[in-house]
Amino acid sequence: MPTGLSTFEEIRSQGYIYVDKTKHLVNMIDTGKVYFLARPRRFGKSLTVSTFQSLFSGRKDLFQGLYAEEFLNRPEFKPSPVIWLDMSGVVTSGDLKTIEESIKFRTLMAADELKVEVEKTLTSGDMLAKLIAKTSEKYDSKVVFLLDEYDKPYTDLVAKHMGKIWVMELKVACSGDNPAKKADDAFQQMIDKNYALPYPDAVCIAMVIDDAVRQITEYRI
Repeated sequence: MPTGLSTFEEIRSQGYIYVDKTKHLVNMIDTGKVYFLARPRRFGKSLTVSTFQSLFSGRKDLFQGLYAEEFLNRPEFKPSPVIWLDMSGVVTSGDLKTIEESIKFRTLMAADELKVEVEKTLTSGDMLAKLIAKTSEKYDSKVVFLLDEYDKPYTDLVAKHMGKIWVMELKVACSGDNPAKKADDAFQQMIDKNYALPYPDAVCIAMVIDDAVRQITEYRI
């Protein structure tokens, strides 16, 4: 049995024992579109993502004798372009700007693998959206997007500032004034009233969430 391996191709090509659970993956593909897999560490999430990558890429050689071989042999099946972002390698040693630049770098690497050009000046979110759109256009196909270790940058940042970090989620209504401005005003009031006075090195992170805004702002007090 393999230990410490989370790459489906490596397990299958090197002759390790693999317990076939690809039936569940095929069922997921047949019955849904978007999935969020929340399980504790070491539960095989990364291996599952890797298996999806091989499956959608049409690697029939890796699925011989497995349940998913039937899926790959369906007359209507054709490989799909896969965008796979692994957030475990995102650099978190700096500030939020460093994190965003590292995410952008990984997005550009994915674009290079797919031979798709995206503007380097875009924000990380816009860059990903552009990559998905251009990939779909280039390959005339739906795009499979796989995001692994999505919470690693956040947990690293929390660990780095343990005891010094405030994380606040502001839910701001879309109607009326700009919701991002409302969040800025709320945080400015918090700063003005010295709520973080006992924590002179505190880093406050606000996430503004509504139907139109996805913004992360860092405040150093």
